[in-house]
Amino acid sequence: MTAHSVIELNISEGPIGNSIPLLVLRDGSISFLAMLWAKHLMLHEIVSTESIWTKVSGVGRFYDFLVLVKGGRKIAKNAMRAVLEEFYQARRFGLASLNWKPVSPDTAKADEEAVTQFSEWCSVNLGFAKLNPTERKLVTSLNFRRQLAFRREQKRRRDWDKLSHLAPATLAGRGLVDVQEFDPRDEEGSADYPKKYFPPERVGVFIKNLNVRDALYFLLLFFGSLRASEPLHIYSGDVTILPDGTARVVLAHPELGSYRWFDAHGKEHSGNRAQFLSERYAIGPRNRLGKKHPLHAGWKGVRFDAGRFETEVYWLRPDAARLFAQLHIEYVKTIRSRVPDNHPFYFVNSSSESDFGNPVTLSNMNKAFYRAAARVGLSSSDDGVNPHGGRHYYGYFHANVYKTQLEHLQLFMHHVSSESTKVYYNVTRETARDELQKAWVTISKDFPETLRLDSLFHPELT
Repeated sequence: MTAHSVIELNISEGPIGNSIPLLVLRDGSISFLAMLWAKHLMLHEIVSTESIWTKVSGVGRFYDFLVLVKGGRKIAKNAMRAVLEEFYQARRFGLASLNWKPVSPDTAKADEEAVTQFSEWCSVNLGFAKLNPTERKLVTSLNFRRQLAFRREQKRRRDWDKLSHLAPATLAGRGLVDVQEFDPRDEEGSADYPKKYFPPERVGVFIKNLNVRDALYFLLLFFGSLRASEPLHIYSGDVTILPDGTARVVLAHPELGSYRWFDAHGKEHSGNRAQFLSERYAIGPRNRLGKKHPLHAGWKGVRFDAGRFETEVYWLRPDAARLFAQLHIEYVKTIRSRVPDNHPFYFVNSSSESDFGNPVTLSNMNKAFYRAAARVGLSSSDDGVNPHGGRHYYGYFHANVYKTQLEHLQLFMHHVSSESTKVYYNVTRETARDELQKAWVTISKDFPETLRLDSLFHPELT
């Protein structure tokens, strides 16, 4: 049950194919405030099209809650926080009257944050009361977990901010922080979450049962740590074979990455990838296309090489790099070389149907993943059996097999912050026990006999 809908409106400004989501209310009118907020996010906060759609959809669900559950009544100022908390609980644990199913804490939090951000924008620009006001507190008055998070953020800032010596002049430097009255992260208890990584013992048979194109794609996820949408931005020219027989794959920002190309008259041009797509093919970067556009592909923050908007794939194993190179040669010869020069993207539809040669979509590859998983006896309900489980497998292998240092894994996975890397650095209990045992074996050889615990007891008791 819903009282709203979200549609995309194509706009002429910005990259080709750009669009803005519009919130349509129950009476068929368009929310002018939501449209202005979405425009603000796009132009001033440089939020991705996909994220704007998600935020506007979250505001739409809150509108449903107000209209269909609360009857559209005006909310008293002293009741706003309580209504927002009710909305979060309805999203988190489900609400039968709206046919809402329970969602994860992160999903419920994302909707709450969207509503809070929209309310704050309306407050700043139009003088409306805030749904979730902020209040200034001493850091020492926060709970222990929030204090730890604050200290971690302070340390992280000192690591990269050249002006960190000025911190004492800031609120944080004086031990103060602005916090929202309602923060659902404080409402959540601990939980034993399922494994997020793809079953390690099944990776080989999974890859073996793929066709050439799909094997190339999933090698980048499992052994290159790419997110599911990132391979869709790779150009044919981004893949090269090195003298040692391994593949080098460039990962560049879909808009800002530098590029050189020749026009129809053979004249060389240089610029960024957005310019290249516009001038050569009259298309826009895939991350800027509307969320409902079939060729839309998301793009998250990536840690690039210094002074550039590109990096490269760090292969988990050299045999994966060699296999990718071998499959690449076959793929180019049998499929990619037959595609007309109407786009530069590496991964294309390979069937003989009318869409042959068109760029693959994320939906295409998701379906290919689950078909391949089913062929080897895996189900989407199994732990880690999803496309993102390949990226988690990459982190699992580094943590439990290579014992890679966290800062190195951060580089390999192209994370801007080590906090993001920690999500993937899952050391298993077995690895932890093995490491303790190895450490004891190493030091016990030189451990004084008089300090061994068994020497504390009489022989007849040991």
